[in-house]
Amino acid sequence: MRTRSASAALKFGVPGALACLLLAVLTGSATAQLEAPGATPGPDEVAIATAVGVAQGLREAGLPVRHIAVCTPPAPAPPGHPRPRAAAFDDLRVSTDDPRRVIREGGVVEVYDTPRDVQARLRQLDKQTLVAQTYGFDEGGQMLQPEHRLTQGTVLLRLTGALDDRALGQYAKTLRRVAGNTVPDPSLLHDTEEAKCST
Repeated sequence: MRTRSASAALKFGVPGALACLLLAVLTGSATAQLEAPGATPGPDEVAIATAVGVAQGLREAGLPVRHIAVCTPPAPAPPGHPRPRAAAFDDLRVSTDDPRRVIREGGVVEVYDTPRDVQARLRQLDKQTLVAQTYGFDEGGQMLQPEHRLTQGTVLLRLTGALDDRALGQYAKTLRRVAGNTVPDPSLLHDTEEAKCST
């Protein structure tokens, strides 16, 4: 079915189509409303909101989590490459001297569609670790950084290796409680900073 502006392009030519398009914008046509902010969030947006919610849940449970940020690729992503579905944070027990949110200074919450996807991600990380052990850096050029990995359902929590067993136990216990009870709220994304993350 053609919209009014598409029909006008056929009937009145380009100037008429532009006038109809302007009229549609000014009157708030149904097409414009679908593209407006507040439209139904897509699966990636929901996953990122879940990651932010889990990080906030860890903080609200009393863990020293600060500076939560939505992850963006550390370099411009190639066309078609999805944005990381992750949120990063600093742990106040670990010194921070890098403007990026990197795992060695806290953690990264990654969210996937299924637990099977989480297992596939763990295998990918294991492969990257093997490459880094062989060459001194992983296939993305990152230096090998020790990290802990915790999973709960569709959530993968990657934590700095600087945390001791007691801290790791606190995260594991809290993640079990928080991950299954986090309701994604895409409105959180408007109030959460973005940061380049090593994911």
